[in-house]
Amino acid sequence: MSVPTTSKDAVAAGNAAPAAQTAPTQTDLRYYLLLPEARRKGDKHRAAFEPFLREAEFLFALREAAIVRFRKNRWLARRENAALPLTWEAVGTVLSPERKEPRAGLETTLARTLPPMLQAVFERLRKVLRRERELQGLGRVEQIDPTCLRWLTRQPGYTVAQKAGARQRVLAVVRREHYDLLENRVLRDLLLRTERLAERWLETEEKAFHDHESVKGVKRLLALCRGGLALEPLQGVSPLHEVPSPNYVLAQDALYRRVWDAYLLVVQYYRLVEDLWERRGELAGALARWRADAARYRGRFYRSELWVCPIKEGQPWEEDYPRFADETPARAPLLTRRAGDVTIDLLGMRLADVLLVPDGRHPNAKPRLIDLDAPYVDFDPEAEEENRSRGRYLVDVLRGADKDTPSEEARRYLYAYFEQLPSAKPPSSPSAPKTASFSSGAPSPTPSA
Repeated sequence: MSVPTTSKDAVAAGNAAPAAQTAPTQTDLRYYLLLPEARRKGDKHRAAFEPFLREAEFLFALREAAIVRFRKNRWLARRENAALPLTWEAVGTVLSPERKEPRAGLETTLARTLPPMLQAVFERLRKVLRRERELQGLGRVEQIDPTCLRWLTRQPGYTVAQKAGARQRVLAVVRREHYDLLENRVLRDLLLRTERLAERWLETEEKAFHDHESVKGVKRLLALCRGGLALEPLQGVSPLHEVPSPNYVLAQDALYRRVWDAYLLVVQYYRLVEDLWERRGELAGALARWRADAARYRGRFYRSELWVCPIKEGQPWEEDYPRFADETPARAPLLTRRAGDVTIDLLGMRLADVLLVPDGRHPNAKPRLIDLDAPYVDFDPEAEEENRSRGRYLVDVLRGADKDTPSEEARRYLYAYFEQLPSAKPPSSPSAPKTASFSSGAPSPTPSA
């Protein structure tokens, strides 16, 4: 994707010959991202950058959706900072041009977390008192130093009043509040970058979802950033030209440490967008492939999922995932309650037909329930005996846990089993309670084989 541009070298040399057409560079994108909304609309590279930025936002939205899903269902994976699974129905919803709610991304995350912190920072901006020498009236002099005394001795006259001259002023030491500190420079740059992010997000989302809470939250964040940049103490703060090393305040102060963490998050986003510009062809191909795969899965529940990786410079965005070996939708266990008792309906089959198998497709995957009578798209029937040998049936899990001192492995498997039941609230850690706890407050079922 390219637009006609004027060669900077030709302009610098005063060359009047027509310049060759070149694609915008990362430097052009970095400059464009920090432009105010009014100037961005008139930028010559807008036609090239805006379609790319919309595609890049889809990638960040996929990762955000995978993180949100994992936080609601901790049994899906082991660690949040690794690749996370996302159902194809969710992939299709995120990538669809006809969405029912605003796009979730860094902007909505900042709208939830930044306002309280920024309000607290604005109320107690860091400052230092610096000693400066200024001409002061005789009645206002509080402190003088050797430099002021040398100045005074050079003035004509015999007494202090005579040396003060007609305006009765002498050089004295005064203390002035200074806000041009590294921590406030970081704060100012965070406000500026966040303001640009919020402007771009509202430009694409506000018109269609003007009454949505996410839109209102981002608008509040935008107003807060503009208000912070207009504060008089921040008017004289010097701009940052590169990411600095944190000083003691940014590293140790409870409030400014949160400013530093948010700043690193925002700066990382800008860097990732710049990296994606160099890989924009690869990004367009990946999004087209995911849209096609999501269309094939739409309306059904399959075990095959898209493992979305953390977005890093030069790193892949997905892990290899199984393709379409079987069209049969998978089934999931059900949880019902009657008269205070918890009843588990395991697919209407015998206990020996439901297997808890360590998921070997991805190192970040946790063990999952496998229904041997309902083939999944990623289940190879020829490997059934191997799965049986390395898996755990519920009866085996309960036998291992039905002891005075259950083994760590048995408790871990029991946790993983009940963790995957809908409406079940698992314990905070696999080694805490010996039995699963449920959100209804009903007594936990007694394990028995």
